[in-house]
Amino acid sequence: MFSNKEEKNQVTWTVVKQQYFYKMRHNFLFVFFLLFMQLVGLLVSSFPRSDIDYYGGEVQVYHLSTELVTVLSIITIGIIAVLMTFKAQRYSLTTFVSNTRSQHLSSILYLLTLATFAGVTAFSASFLQKVYVVSLTSAVLDNVVPTHMASLSGFLSSLAVSIMYMVFAASFGYFVGTLVQVHKVFILFFLAIVFFSFSSLENFLFYFFQESNPFFFFLKMSSTSIILTLLAFISLRNEEVSI
Repeated sequence: MFSNKEEKNQVTWTVVKQQYFYKMRHNFLFVFFLLFMQLVGLLVSSFPRSDIDYYGGEVQVYHLSTELVTVLSIITIGIIAVLMTFKAQRYSLTTFVSNTRSQHLSSILYLLTLATFAGVTAFSASFLQKVYVVSLTSAVLDNVVPTHMASLSGFLSSLAVSIMYMVFAASFGYFVGTLVQVHKVFILFFLAIVFFSFSSLENFLFYFFQESNPFFFFLKMSSTSIILTLLAFISLRNEEVSI
């Protein structure tokens, strides 16, 4: 009995790996979409924000920030996560799929990989922005590395925060997309929240994104991401994909 169960789990993970690498190879359009949105945010954020008269001349001041890159990355990851729940995506792997469990696990692993990639690239955007401005203009930077990233611990902490933003967006998007696949009435439900309870949604996101304590930030983001992923997994637990 134990050997049969162990063999079944081994087969499941073999199928999950096959599906995961298949999605990595055939979903490059999502990666290009993500990079395109980040590039748009980077270019828009790199324009001079104000002009100052200085001793009879005009000085362009750049207020460098990559918040727009992060916001666009979060939105893009959320959209991709929703798209991963569509039947066209889920049923494109019928030659590999043995059940819904393996299909969802491979999608979750793919989104986790893409979210990590998005977090790293969004984090790196601040350095690319400085290189872009210095290379194409005669701008002089006040500081190359922000104060909170001057130490190794601060650098790694900032990178981890960027990744957690994307992981949260992926889990939230996957949860929303799964509910929509279960019943289309959830589309009206989420639209009602956006249009009629936007302030509540804003407070909900503010509760997560603006946490000042690093420990509680990672605790809230990681636990909520796990819960949302599990709920998405459970909501379709009875759905079987034919081979």
